[in-house]
Amino acid sequence: LWDYIEKLPQDRTVKKARYERIRFLFSLLYLQAPRVNEIATHKMNSFSIFKNKWWWHVTGKGNKQARIPVPPDMLTALKRYRTFLGLTPLPSIDDTIPLVPHLHDTDQAISADMIYRIVKNIFHEAADEIAITAPSHADKLRHASTHWIRHTSLTHQADTGIDIRYLQANARHSSIETTKRYLHKEEDEWHNIVAKHKLVK
Repeated sequence: LWDYIEKLPQDRTVKKARYERIRFLFSLLYLQAPRVNEIATHKMNSFSIFKNKWWWHVTGKGNKQARIPVPPDMLTALKRYRTFLGLTPLPSIDDTIPLVPHLHDTDQAISADMIYRIVKNIFHEAADEIAITAPSHADKLRHASTHWIRHTSLTHQADTGIDIRYLQANARHSSIETTKRYLHKEEDEWHNIVAKHKLVK
């Protein structure tokens, strides 16, 4: 998917703007694991520095507020996109430009529905490109969505060994039982260990 995004055309101004927005959007979806409505309703100043570290301040489901660490790759993606838009590399506290603005009007946010459709279109385009060489992967991409990226992000975070307390905070789950669904690595290890239990012959 990332290879496909990096190959998107950039030969015209509008195509370059589309590429940069898509690149930033997918970085944001994967690295911060937001819900799509959170992207549509937040401004650039939701990224801010606190005690010399960058955080994403987000108001999410149930109007709950949270502060999520911003990993280095997300900070790099933010700087790149803002620089492309002609802004300072990092936002100030009064920067109210939408996180993902319209291509022709940076003061106007795009809707959650439009974000969803942009993501679905990219998934379908990427699927079409690999349909012959990797049909099973193409099928997965066609069924993918913004929520799928959130799920994938949290699963990958769990697989890297992030403590379940931090994973729950990143996901902003009210119940740790919800977060436990992402602990596939432990299940894999358990399954591999049990596989060693064999009949004596």
